[in-house]
Amino acid sequence: MRDFWGMLAEQAPDSLRIVLVGTTLLEVTLSRHRVTHPDSFVGADTLSFTEEEVRLLLDGETDGLSAQTIFEETQGWPIAVRLMMIGGARPDQRAQSAAGFLGNYVREHVLATLPPEVADFVLRGASAAS
Repeated sequence: MRDFWGMLAEQAPDSLRIVLVGTTLLEVTLSRHRVTHPDSFVGADTLSFTEEEVRLLLDGETDGLSAQTIFEETQGWPIAVRLMMIGGARPDQRAQSAAGFLGNYVREHVLATLPPEVADFVLRGASAAS
């Protein structure tokens, strides 16, 4: 599979655009392409928010954490910024675990929006997989 992506990246038609999202393994797999086409890779430094962008996301909200606090805690990483905005508190030792927070979020904001039979199906599938 690695050879396929490398070949496709090297010999792609002009109209073809490919977006691959991954971890360090992807960078290693496409290392030759990364060296020859460095502008074709987008990293965390580009994807993370600036403090000003976090301030804009808060959109004048005065309750909760400041943009500076959120940025300092998350370094602008989008999912972490969003979780702090939702949670409204800085993580500390008294805070619930990330798994607990995400579990509550999924239960209250994802499953609660689904029809009961679909939510039940998702819960049965998740418990069967674990």
